[in-house]
Amino acid sequence: LKSPLNSIKGIMQLFEMENDNLTDEQKEYLRYISSASTRLFNLITDILNVNRIETGKTDLRLEKFNIFHFIEDLVFGLKISADKKNIKIFLESNCKNLEFVSDKSMLAQVMENLISNAIKFSPLGKKIIVWVMKEGDLLRLEVEDEGPGIISEELPLLFDKFKRLSTRPTAGEDSTGLGLSIVKGLIENLQGEISVDSEVGKGSKFTVNFPLPVIIEV
Repeated sequence: LKSPLNSIKGIMQLFEMENDNLTDEQKEYLRYISSASTRLFNLITDILNVNRIETGKTDLRLEKFNIFHFIEDLVFGLKISADKKNIKIFLESNCKNLEFVSDKSMLAQVMENLISNAIKFSPLGKKIIVWVMKEGDLLRLEVEDEGPGIISEELPLLFDKFKRLSTRPTAGEDSTGLGLSIVKGLIENLQGEISVDSEVGKGSKFTVNFPLPVIIEV
């Protein structure tokens, strides 16, 4: 499925190179096709990820790394998206020297999804706080935003597949309805747990906990 879409995206890029020779109407069609193919590509990627999680085909590749620097790099990579909405991301930690043993690819997907969602659902000019904390026998990763919050009736549905909730992205961003389902599955594969606290009008906080035995103090 991805191969034909990659071909379409490649053709779109060729057309974009000839942008000066296109009419305004043709440019509008080109933008629509490019946007639609990107949305479809993202949906297929999410569906394949869900299938791998549900069938147990997510092999762990464990390695040791500094968890604070790892999250710091992820936050830096998402800065452009945040800057477009004048959103500031703050990183707080009480364990900047902790090393963590995990699958970096899976953990990156988890945290990028949570931080991207915080950006997506936050109004212009707000702030996001990402916490990397050692709490007793846990490593706690938190993403706290100042978005619209989630009504209590919808909280139990938050990690279900294809659920469309009343909260919407604030700048027309796309959503496949699979992101948090994938996040939950990946966290469970990594022996962690996820929870959410939210208050309408004030924002949401997603908390991911991992057991401390997989952490080494340096």
